[in-house]
Amino acid sequence: MTKRIRRSALCAVVAAAAGLFAPAAASSTSPAWAASSAPRYGTHGLWVTDSAGRRLVLRGVDVMGAEFTPTSQPLPYGPSDFAAIRATGATVVRIPIAWANIEPRPGFYDPAAIARAVQVVRWAGQAGLLVVLDMHQWGWSPCFGGNGVPAWEASPCPDLAGTVGSVPGVSAVPGEGLAVGTGIGQFVDPAPSETAFWTTTSLQQQFTEAWVDVARALGAPKWLLGYDLLNEPPNGLIPPGVFEGRVLPAFYRMVGSALRRVDPGALLFVEPALVHSAATAASSFAVPIGLPRVVYAAHEYGTSLNDSAGDVADVAGPSQFAPDLALTRLQAQRMGAAWWLGEWGAVNPYSTLSYDSGAYNGDMLNAQDADMLGSAYWTYVHGGYWAQSDVTRMAPFAVAGTPESFSTGTHAMTLRWAATGGTTAISLPAGTRPVLQVSTGALVSSVVVDTDGTVVPSGGAVGPHGGWMEIVASPGTVQVELAA
Repeated sequence: MTKRIRRSALCAVVAAAAGLFAPAAASSTSPAWAASSAPRYGTHGLWVTDSAGRRLVLRGVDVMGAEFTPTSQPLPYGPSDFAAIRATGATVVRIPIAWANIEPRPGFYDPAAIARAVQVVRWAGQAGLLVVLDMHQWGWSPCFGGNGVPAWEASPCPDLAGTVGSVPGVSAVPGEGLAVGTGIGQFVDPAPSETAFWTTTSLQQQFTEAWVDVARALGAPKWLLGYDLLNEPPNGLIPPGVFEGRVLPAFYRMVGSALRRVDPGALLFVEPALVHSAATAASSFAVPIGLPRVVYAAHEYGTSLNDSAGDVADVAGPSQFAPDLALTRLQAQRMGAAWWLGEWGAVNPYSTLSYDSGAYNGDMLNAQDADMLGSAYWTYVHGGYWAQSDVTRMAPFAVAGTPESFSTGTHAMTLRWAATGGTTAISLPAGTRPVLQVSTGALVSSVVVDTDGTVVPSGGAVGPHGGWMEIVASPGTVQVELAA
């Protein structure tokens, strides 16, 4: 994220997440995971799919903290935070980490930082969440008051904000660090350092090796969807068209190919240039990177700006989202990639500014529903500074067949699909007591289970960690409504 103006048979089977996860032991709340070298997830048109070919609707949040926290200090979150996220009905988390922590000195890959990456991914998986692991940068480097790229890459490092080797200063949005150069009221443009990275093959290779070390340590767990190769890549001094048309695809191909050699089962998530992520959806990045099973993970914040406190203020209202989403959909189609939003939101739930934050988030989620699109909300922050009530919703997760439409909500949800006879899973927030009605088609069976796989008695509510409604429908068009 950046700070600037943006435009942007079933009942006999107890299985959490409708078969995506192995059954849990009766006495355990942690699913038994298994690593896999085969493709764990795939793509079909704009959809991410599981190994059974079901279309996945991936809704969740970003969990910031590991990207700016030195390994000498505790993370601002832990296992209970992931359980709290799952309790909202979320099915995925995007977790930022940073190259600066992984490789603090050239050629030295910090085992503590790598172990931390493994740990946080495991915490998420144990909570019943899928994971997109993101190599993050914001403000390019600690040298410029941000996070992401090691100080040695920016040599000589100006370190205006005094952040190298320490936690960046905390802005009004906790954990985001200082704005570029504000540490002593000056501005040093990171563009030369960015350009050096994009024009120096050895630096890109070192970045790739850091990623490979992390992926090797992770060991291809089943709950790992894949890797977001670089957050909001800045183009430096390279013209955006050249950067997105030539430089960025080659970089993604190099990094993605190396990761696939270590983890061939993973998806690759790619983003457009920062100038488009931060300012407009009209990116020129529509070039296939030459690898299969790629997800285009644009960021969409609508027409909004950050005030001095870091709060998002809407300036266009509820109709603003559809045009940007239409553009990113077209870009994904031209790339031959699946489509998912890696970031959106960034709204302070305690601030109304020019537009109520709940309305802003609700309008965006409704726009995503209209496009049957998954996303991750920026961001979860321990202690409640995030739009928990706004993003708590019942939502389809794994659809056995072709989704035709859906709407999500805290108290009501509708799903219409061309069913193929497999198991469809709907994610339920904690405490949901779902009432199912079938308006079109016929069901073979349905069951409600907690996230740990425990069957919920008929008419009962799911537990404090959320759960699933699993449906087997007869082939053909089916529409169901859930009320809670």
